[in-house]
Amino acid sequence: MIKFRGFDDWIPIFQGGSQTDSAGRVHDGDALIDKAVSTFNAARHEPPVVIGHPQENGPAFGWVEGLKRQGNLLVAKFKQVEPGFADMVQRGLFKKRSAAFYPDGSLRHVGFLGAAPPAVKGLPDVAFAAAEAVTFEFSDYHTVWAWESIARLFGKVRDYLIEKEGMEKADQVISAYHIDEITAAAAKEEQEIQQDATEQTPQIANYNEKKEEVTEKSVTG
Repeated sequence: MIKFRGFDDWIPIFQGGSQTDSAGRVHDGDALIDKAVSTFNAARHEPPVVIGHPQENGPAFGWVEGLKRQGNLLVAKFKQVEPGFADMVQRGLFKKRSAAFYPDGSLRHVGFLGAAPPAVKGLPDVAFAAAEAVTFEFSDYHTVWAWESIARLFGKVRDYLIEKEGMEKADQVISAYHIDEITAAAAKEEQEIQQDATEQTPQIANYNEKKEEVTEKSVTG
């Protein structure tokens, strides 16, 4: 799993390869990465950082100031990130990110998904229209998907060996036990991600309550 190391670092927001958008259409992810990087111009458009589904209206919690390719990933550099939001991301409350692109392939906005927004007043509002963006979700679950894909691949190879060479030969090359180990690793990874999200749920409420208290004191004091 890719560990979040803070907003001073470059953060993955999209992955290359064959990618399916929120409308079910398949895209060349690598071509889209190259297009997003080549068309990025912060002076013309600074993609906002939002919380929740990126097709909804919402405040901007930061801005994208740079894009680059890193292997098969599109990574972004952020600026002016609201401190409360940055703290929640650092603590793992947002497991997923959703990158939205304009029809010309340029980045439109980045949505962080998975938690309630912090109670912060005075943030600039941004509005999105569903028909104007192509949206993809980037998640920590891609690690789980990789383990599951490997298990399926080894399973097919084992089935082929059983058919062609027999069970004894298949066991010598790829045993059922090894495939079960890979499947178990995927299940454990998914369980840890879900457990992290469950454990953080009460912290979200506590965080918002504390932020509201601070806001009220600053206004009335």
